[in-house]
Amino acid sequence: QDLIEGYMSTMTDETHNRSLAVIDEVKNHETYSDWWANLTACRDFSKPEESDCHYKQVKWPILMLVGWWDIFQKTHLEAWTGIRVASDPSHREDHVLIVAPLGHCLLGTPVHPVLAGAEAQSLVTSVELMGEQWGGNLTGPTRTRIGRVNYFVMGGYAGSTTGNYWVSADDFPTPTPKTLYMHGNKVLKDTAPTVANAEGYAYDPADPTPMLGGNNLPDVGKIKACGTADQGDRDSRSDVLVYETGA
Repeated sequence: QDLIEGYMSTMTDETHNRSLAVIDEVKNHETYSDWWANLTACRDFSKPEESDCHYKQVKWPILMLVGWWDIFQKTHLEAWTGIRVASDPSHREDHVLIVAPLGHCLLGTPVHPVLAGAEAQSLVTSVELMGEQWGGNLTGPTRTRIGRVNYFVMGGYAGSTTGNYWVSADDFPTPTPKTLYMHGNKVLKDTAPTVANAEGYAYDPADPTPMLGGNNLPDVGKIKACGTADQGDRDSRSDVLVYETGA
């Protein structure tokens, strides 16, 4: 609610005052219906080749730029999978993805110089690549320098740290999922509990748990920043349950 009302309220000039009416329309169509059909690229991202997905209409090379801390990160990466699987075969191998640190999170303050520098690199590379693509050159110097999938590996900022560098590859590395189970005393383990446990909390809608940092769009609502944030004050609330591993 905060995001939609805040974002649409800032878009009145760009939409010729139409954005304020959209707020009520969204509230009147909170569940998926025909109203959303023409606004939705794909109803089920796990089935990008289904008839109600529109990726097959993509018949030109796409450059997709997103940030790890961008509020649209999840849908961007889902769309990337969609165009790689179901776009027109004539250009399916020509799409390029760049995942920078921030995306829209760049609008928030403060921004660490390491992340700001990486974000600037992503923007410059994107402009250079678009110039090549729009000129019909799909094997120009920028495209031959980078991979199909390019992402910034996040790291720390103090002392010796791992990360803070770019990777260019044909695809993301294959992930290795790990299952963790909630145990008593708010502990996470990789083994299933042998004794049933229960935890509870009281939710007060008049005093909701705040969102601190994370994937967000700053300065369009009550959220003023995104990205990394100290969660200490929130985690100490009585309406928040925190489970931790032993390490």
